[in-house]
Amino acid sequence: MQFIFLFLINTMLYEKNNESRILLLTKSNQLFGIFPIFSIIMDDLSP
Repeated sequence: MQFIFLFLINTMLYEKNNESRILLLTKSNQLFGIFPIFSIIMDDLSP
């Protein structure tokens, strides 16, 4: 689970780099598959 969390943080950092915008677009399908899992993790972390 922590790997997914770090993966999303890395994508956020890459998003700041204009040259990597294309890479994010090509991997958008993978990201959308991970976001539901990410939301579940956030619900678990919320107090």
